[in-house]
Amino acid sequence: MAAAQQLPSSLRAALTYSLGVLALRRPFIHKILDYEDEFFALLMLVLETHSLRTTDASFAESLYGLRRRAVNIKVKTKDNIHSKKKILPLDSPADAIHHNGLEKRQKILSVVFLVVLPYFRSKL
Repeated sequence: MAAAQQLPSSLRAALTYSLGVLALRRPFIHKILDYEDEFFALLMLVLETHSLRTTDASFAESLYGLRRRAVNIKVKTKDNIHSKKKILPLDSPADAIHHNGLEKRQKILSVVFLVVLPYFRSKL
């Protein structure tokens, strides 16, 4: 998990170095280096949204075989149990934990936390 968290900063350093080397031969690449933060944020936005859409994991998590899952926990209280016609024991399958893929809202929030907030933090 720690390696997955360090991957974006390592990727940024490698990309910056590679663009610096390429800029020695191609001067127009200096314009990309002038907007390095925005360019990297755009690249990460594309990578993270594609990765979340296809694998339900961030780019770094998918490289390490990790996956995000939504967990819906339904807990029944005494009021809910007695209000139904059929009384089920608390350890019945109806109280089970359901694992689903990420919802659209969760994917958007993941992109915000993975791309947008680090971009604003780098600008501050």
